[in-house]
Amino acid sequence: MMQKLLSLWSAAVIVAVLMMMVSMSTACGCGDDDDDDDSSAGGDDDDDDISSSGDCDVEPICSAFFNDGGEGGELNVAIDSEGEYAIVETNSLAEHPMGPFAGGLEYSAQDLTFYIPLEPAGDPGTETPLGPMAVAYNGVALYNPWDATEVDGCSANAFYFRAVSFDDYGGHPQDSGQYHYHVGAFLNHADDLGLENSLSGHSPILGYSFDGYPIYGPYGYSDPENADSPIQLLESCYAIVDERTCCTNDSTCGTDAEYLGLEAVLGAWIEDYEFDAGALEDGDCDLNEYNMRFQVTPEYPEGTWAYIMTIKDGTPVYPYIIGMTYYGEPSESGEGGPPAR
Repeated sequence: MMQKLLSLWSAAVIVAVLMMMVSMSTACGCGDDDDDDDSSAGGDDDDDDISSSGDCDVEPICSAFFNDGGEGGELNVAIDSEGEYAIVETNSLAEHPMGPFAGGLEYSAQDLTFYIPLEPAGDPGTETPLGPMAVAYNGVALYNPWDATEVDGCSANAFYFRAVSFDDYGGHPQDSGQYHYHVGAFLNHADDLGLENSLSGHSPILGYSFDGYPIYGPYGYSDPENADSPIQLLESCYAIVDERTCCTNDSTCGTDAEYLGLEAVLGAWIEDYEFDAGALEDGDCDLNEYNMRFQVTPEYPEGTWAYIMTIKDGTPVYPYIIGMTYYGEPSESGEGGPPAR
């Protein structure tokens, strides 16, 4: 089923380019809904009472962020004066080339401030927001899988319907110009970016979620509590359903329908994926419903809960980074608000 989805997606993207030129002006997160969330995602209004200590001396979070500024990126990390948050100030521009993008989309420097809790606590249930839900190692905002549009009960998967607008690193801008990633396709350029992404070693920290937990790449220890165990590719436990259940109108969201010039095959909508708890229990996959596991890492030798940026054979795998729900309680400054359902 996955091979069918990927082949259909690849062919359909070519056909869709011209048809998307106009419609991309309201792309994902990417559309008017996210423009409304930008200020709260940055936290400028909610956290004026949080002041910086002026330096960053808490590891590993302080050394996890870097951007050489070669493409205009600006990034600064500090610890708040109370020692409760890492404060990430960023313009959300990457260190790698960005663009070109379909539909005439353009990126622009932003003024974003995110607050990452230094002592995260598990409190599952909060939906990841439209707009930034986390921040990558280079200061680029990370978004959830949803592209902010619904069609008769089904939520559009940005990686499927909006991929035509992604650049070679898997990023694109929304209407306000905020460049962001929905997926970890930049790992296909890991060598150029100075990132480990192979069985040769444990994946590095690729960012932090607004609930305080680190985000790692897809390679980790086969025994999550043994740093001497072999490195393996960590796999998502989400699978595509056999039959679509979200659609209330087959002519608009059924498997034979078209949306934005693409056939709505299984996997095109967020609701086409379900977590397979049995597969996790049987050891056929590695990650829980939040796309994470508890693991020891080079940076956390005592262990930590960590999200995993899932990608296999160069193709991002749902839910890509975190998904639609946080494992922990996100900082209000980082949370752009739950998506309207």
